[in-house]
Amino acid sequence: MLNIQFVHGDADECGKLLTAIVATYQAFIHDQFQDTSTEAIDLIDQARQELGEDLAKQEEEYRTFRERASLIWNGKDVVNAHQVRLIEIEKSISENRLKHTSSLALETLELAMQQSRGAELSELEQMALIDESDISRLGLLVSVKRGEPLFGIVPVASASA
Repeated sequence: MLNIQFVHGDADECGKLLTAIVATYQAFIHDQFQDTSTEAIDLIDQARQELGEDLAKQEEEYRTFRERASLIWNGKDVVNAHQVRLIEIEKSISENRLKHTSSLALETLELAMQQSRGAELSELEQMALIDESDISRLGLLVSVKRGEPLFGIVPVASASA
């Protein structure tokens, strides 16, 4: 609130002068407010532009880092892509070795059965025909069936963000 008092001999002149003073003051306040608002808008625009450029630069650096890094982010864990691929390859090798071992064990049993043609052998006698290498292959087969790790495969450690 602004209280203005002016004393003059002519009442009409006094009213006109007070009206002119108030109008000038209002224009001054308006200009000050306008200048301050314009300056604030300019500062905000400048900060937005600088921060936008900085953000774009940071996002590009992050995108480049993710392309070069061998880590994969799946939402909550970080996984090394090379370890995952190695585990997949070793799993495939284990599966193929298992198939090969099963095939060799069957061939050995069939060979033993052919060699003992005509003789009725009990299951225990048939098992006795398996040699030491067949036993190790069967041990491998049992280990795989139980889900035991083979060949020093270590699960990938995950890191939480």
